[in-house]
Amino acid sequence: MQLLPCLAALRLSDRGQSTDGTGKRRLDGEYANSRLKSPISDGWANERFRQCMVLVREFANEWPDASPLLTSDDVQYIRIQLDVALSSGIRAGHIADDYDSNPTTWIILIVQQTKATRTGGWKTESERVQHMWSFEYLYEFLVAIAAPGYHRNLYDPDGRRIARYRVPVKVMIIPPKKEQMFRFRKSARRLSEWLEAGGLPPLAEGIVNMVAPNLVAPLPLAVERAKRRQAMWSRVANKAQRRPLWSARSSSADDTFTREVVNSVVQESSGVMTDAEADAMEAELEAEMEAAAFASEEAVAPAPAAGGESSDADLDGILSVLTD
Repeated sequence: MQLLPCLAALRLSDRGQSTDGTGKRRLDGEYANSRLKSPISDGWANERFRQCMVLVREFANEWPDASPLLTSDDVQYIRIQLDVALSSGIRAGHIADDYDSNPTTWIILIVQQTKATRTGGWKTESERVQHMWSFEYLYEFLVAIAAPGYHRNLYDPDGRRIARYRVPVKVMIIPPKKEQMFRFRKSARRLSEWLEAGGLPPLAEGIVNMVAPNLVAPLPLAVERAKRRQAMWSRVANKAQRRPLWSARSSSADDTFTREVVNSVVQESSGVMTDAEADAMEAELEAEMEAAAFASEEAVAPAPAAGGESSDADLDGILSVLTD
């Protein structure tokens, strides 16, 4: 009988390492050898990837609001951001230190960045949405989900259980004490730099500073603009779906397990299309975008993006990176 992974940290290898910044204690409660001042390993990257993805699963499937927090397109892009960040750290030969943060912080930052990239900036027109996307609110959600300590099962597309785990949430003081805020910012900037090194947009400045989205007034033709950007966002997701993982690309047991976990979470959020279906959808989305852009130009010229916000050009850049 094959034993299933039943690990709080979803760990198969590198058992003595933690993906927290200090590396002093494993998530199963036992003390571990510190990994500080050592180059990050493939095992550390795999563990960080798996823990982040099962936290994404909670955001995608357990969000209590009527509207989902994350769409299937969002989950595809989160997968790519994690892979790019981890790949950048490995390529740079990063030496582990106290500012590597933890999976809980990482995934909240990346979920926030996904929202900012999808909508065109770290902004919202609603006070309710502003509160909902704050770091504190997203953290409180994860803590509440993890509190009962229930086991979760993860299955592959054929119904085979590949993992059994408890939601791996790091208990923190949020917001950080004033004298500790610099640690959060430094950790966020490192993640931001790793994303940018891989060709993706860096974290929005408000996200780095643990500030909720800016409240803004609706722009002219806001609906048309949102539709055009959503069409581009779906193109990004289609490209992301077909991009293989770089940080877990070998045939080792650890890399294989990571790919299984990642694929399971992604597939759970949406049915996976074939390449032919993805090509057909992309062609349809391009046609819709061209029609929407023409209609918008006929009505009024697009207003320039506000300082610090992204325009549709940022999604063009992401598409270029995913096509390479």
